[in-house]
Amino acid sequence: MSKKPNMGRQMIKIGKIDVKNHLQVTFSKRCSGLFKKPSELCRICGVEIAIIIFSHSRKAYSFGYANVESINDRFLSRNPLPIYNTSYF
Repeated sequence: MSKKPNMGRQMIKIGKIDVKNHLQVTFSKRCSGLFKKPSELCRICGVEIAIIIFSHSRKAYSFGYANVESINDRFLSRNPLPIYNTSYF
């Protein structure tokens, strides 16, 4: 019994989507996928993550665990690392 040849996963051309309705559908699908992975990472590893996405219509979508604002504030107010003298390198 011979095996039927399998085409496998095919490469899809990536390009700009011109039809506005298709663009919105693709954005919503991709956006939910982008939020799913960080959600799993937060649940499994206990890390805090914030993601902010702006659509083509300039609407903001965000995901944050525990909270986007608190993570953003902590990131912006962090203390920079001290610079050590590395002249011996």
